[in-house]
Amino acid sequence: MATLAELLDEIRQLLTALSSRFDELAQEIAGLESSDSDPETRDFQLPSEPEPVESTDDTQSLEPPPLDEVPQALSYEVATPPENPDEDTKTVEADEPKTSEMKAVAREGASMETAEIKADEEILAPPPTAAGALPLLEKLARLQEIVTKKELEVSAKDFAFVPKSTEVYASLSGEGRVGPKGARIVLDCINFLDSIDYKYVGDYYSSLREAVAALTRSLSEFLQREVGYKIFPLGQETRGEIEAVVPDYSAAVQEKQTYSSAPAGTVVAVRRRGAILDNNVVRKAQLLVSSGEQTKVSSLLEAGLNAVSSLKASSERSAEMKLKGMGSIIEWRDKLSGASEDHAMTVVRYAMNLLHTLENPTGVASGEIFPGQTQKLKKVNDRMVSLLRSAGLSEIIVSVGGVFDESYDPSKYERKKVASDKPEGAILGVLRRGFLDRNGIPVQKAVVAVSGK
Repeated sequence: MATLAELLDEIRQLLTALSSRFDELAQEIAGLESSDSDPETRDFQLPSEPEPVESTDDTQSLEPPPLDEVPQALSYEVATPPENPDEDTKTVEADEPKTSEMKAVAREGASMETAEIKADEEILAPPPTAAGALPLLEKLARLQEIVTKKELEVSAKDFAFVPKSTEVYASLSGEGRVGPKGARIVLDCINFLDSIDYKYVGDYYSSLREAVAALTRSLSEFLQREVGYKIFPLGQETRGEIEAVVPDYSAAVQEKQTYSSAPAGTVVAVRRRGAILDNNVVRKAQLLVSSGEQTKVSSLLEAGLNAVSSLKASSERSAEMKLKGMGSIIEWRDKLSGASEDHAMTVVRYAMNLLHTLENPTGVASGEIFPGQTQKLKKVNDRMVSLLRSAGLSEIIVSVGGVFDESYDPSKYERKKVASDKPEGAILGVLRRGFLDRNGIPVQKAVVAVSGK
């Protein structure tokens, strides 16, 4: 008579054989079903219904919010898709064991099989990234290295955000780095990069802008891959392309028209990228979009911006003058679309005054602040003066080298004394050019540098 151990061994062998046979039958049946099914529909699954996420509208400020004010209550977790209701869940099972010993063996085999499956799943699943986006945020410091190496003029305030953001993100746990707060910090860093790309334009800053573009894409891909964010625009260049990505363009984009030679609807500048999670707008994008029209004034502003951007500062004062000048021209450019002709001519005068000041910072020695670099400024400035003349304005004459006396009408001239070795009252230069309208009425006084104490 066989022992209990021998009996259990025979039962185990029998179950193994039955299991192999059932697997073969299942494969044959699956092969028949596969050949009869429609290849275009058999892999179809119903899309999951995303859970609603509270949308936030923080379009009032272009600057990233303080990191210590990041809201904790917002949930950015991606909803888990439900099981496919159409999926066939029937399986072929072996005959149920008849004895308690056989049931014990079956349970043991099932538990071993389940353990093997879980082990395989753990191997196939991507390991959690404990560092999160920290390696990418640490690369933000390279921007400052580029600035230092290339001796670029930038505002220290613009880059003060970098060390703080990296420090706060590094303090989070590995799980927290892909949670709501970590995602918000990464998104703020993307918007910081947007502000740098928006402010520092032209070939002079090309190395900085290239590094900014690469980091922006890497951080955006991290948010999409690890958290489920969709950053926009990222690769889209027209309004139509963005509309295909966002659920509602007007709710997702704060758009401002600008004059540009680019086709109408083309995004010509990004003030801030937007973000979508589970089809909800988490942050609006702020975009400058081409109206499809380029005017003489907008063309001159672009030329003036490029001329100022290309200047190489020789001192802290000249760097400050350059950055302030760039900011002013960008502001005038952004407000130009739809403006009246009179307002446009006023903008030209403001821009001309700015370029003239950079070209003649004291009215005494041209190029004192930007030595050897004033030719490009002068060329654009002369074009602006020609446009003003064509609009009916005439320049107020100043005799440099002469004497500033009572013949200089106070309604047309303003005197500013400058220390020099010239005789007192001598006209040293023009600090601001003056203009009269068609009726001879001053629209802008001429500011004259006069030798004196």
